[in-house]
Amino acid sequence: MKPLRWIPPILICLVVVGFGLFGVKYRSTYTDLTAQPNYTQDFMVAELSGEMCADACQYAAQELPKSPIIARVTPTEELEPLCRAARQKFQVLQVFKGEGLTPGDTIYIGKEHGWCVLPNSTPSSLEYGFTNAPQPGREYLVFLSGQAEIVDGFPTIPTYLMPDFARVTPTPIFCYEDFGTMEVVPTDGFGTYVPYSQVSGNEFFSTTQEGLEMLLELKHTLLKQYPRGA
Repeated sequence: MKPLRWIPPILICLVVVGFGLFGVKYRSTYTDLTAQPNYTQDFMVAELSGEMCADACQYAAQELPKSPIIARVTPTEELEPLCRAARQKFQVLQVFKGEGLTPGDTIYIGKEHGWCVLPNSTPSSLEYGFTNAPQPGREYLVFLSGQAEIVDGFPTIPTYLMPDFARVTPTPIFCYEDFGTMEVVPTDGFGTYVPYSQVSGNEFFSTTQEGLEMLLELKHTLLKQYPRGA
């Protein structure tokens, strides 16, 4: 067995300090960013390709009802960007399926992949998963895979995660009201990112009007399965 190499303590300290400074830098970036009013208007957001909408909606309609937890919730705060992640605080209004949640609970909701704000990417982007960020004061149907395991301390507010799938699907949180616009911004054929300022009133994002209608139909199908007060 080869002897373990001795690593100078000063080198270890430099590595630890380096990672610490890196984390502070990016945490500061997110803090400064969210302090600015309407900061999202300067970002890009991805539209779901119209060609992929039919498959994405069909798959979501089939798989989302299998989620371990299904609930009706209302946001009490705006979406909170973290380092390559995001979370949002909600109050639970109704539980359709699953254990661990009761009406009146306060929880954070997040997603392991595809729900974040990336100010340092090129271009700066809102990774919303083709569904606009939930608005405080509205009610939403949400599908959850379970509670996140938090290893850094013991938070007083639990975090629950929306499911990730191997196939493209819209972020599974759907407003009980129809609101906003149905804007479609043409893309250049090399990507589906468009200025968020041009579609910020949308509930969903797609490259075609037909795609937006399919996403809206998916929402209506799911809301009928889980109506308010049922």
